Amino acid sequence: MSDEVQKMRQEADKQISETVDRINNQLTLINDLNGQISVSKALGRPAADLEDSRDNALNDLAKDIDIKYFRRGDGRVAVFTESGRELVGGTTVTLVHSPVSQISAQLTYPSGIAPITIGGTDITGELRDGSLYALVNLRDTDLVNLQAELDRVTGTMAASVNAAFNDGTAYPPPTSLTGTMTVAATDAPSMTGTFRAAVVDSTGVVVENLDIDL
Repeated sequence: MSDEVQKMRQEADKQISETVDRINNQLTLINDLNGQISVSKALGRPAADLEDSRDNALNDLAKDIDIKYFRRGDGRVAVFTESGRELVGGTTVTLVHSPVSQISAQLTYPSGIAPITIGGTDITGELRDGSLYALVNLRDTDLVNLQAELDRVTGTMAASVNAAFNDGTAYPPPTSLTGTMTVAATDAPSMTGTFRAAVVDSTGVVVENLDIDL
């Protein structure tokens, strides 16, 4: 289940990169239409079809990223993110995101997962709406929380199994424990980990324990 969660996070990261490419294409289109509309208006030519195409591009852009825009006197539109980052002005900017090749539970943004940047500035935390925000939230919050819940359930299950196993000890307990395997002090153990020996009182409360590093 954990592997599936991480695959979903990686797929979300891949879709973030694809969405960034789509946003960049829309920004380029809007800027190109801005130029054509400006020229048409300056020459007194009709520009309604061009403006309709630009409106459609703005609507498509708004589905992917939160934007605000206003029209200039020459017919151009200036486009900004809701946080005030300019996307289309005299020129266009380019969003950048590099998807990771593989995601693990230990890999999170911004430690190991690339940000979404404009001109080298991280804007990932500024996103508030659109499919780009939804994908970031899925990768960095929803699926991370699901992984944490899986970890919690696994820990609870391990504790429950251990408790059930411990309940299987002899009662009343034996007065001595003996074995038939002979070992020398110089024999290297074949097992690894830590072994704990515990002493409990008549009520089952641990009164002393010793951890042995195998």
